[in-house]
Amino acid sequence: MSNEKTGGPAHPVTKDNGFGYEYTIPGNLTILDHFAGLAMQGMLADPSQYGTEAKQNPDKCAAWAYQQAQCMIAERKRLMEQP
Repeated sequence: MSNEKTGGPAHPVTKDNGFGYEYTIPGNLTILDHFAGLAMQGMLADPSQYGTEAKQNPDKCAAWAYQQAQCMIAERKRLMEQP
């Protein structure tokens, strides 16, 4: 998935190859994943509002969290493009 869709790595791990060149290890948590986790954490923090739904349908909870994260990535991109 492209950095445009995911926001790139949330916690990139950069290594020196010993010859003065740095490289980033792939497979890290993306900003999209990080934002989705935060959205889900917020949803689950208020059991009176979301607890029953999240427990009964965790797939729906995860889908909602990623939808929120995608909106955050789009807004982040928009703000970063402003002069």
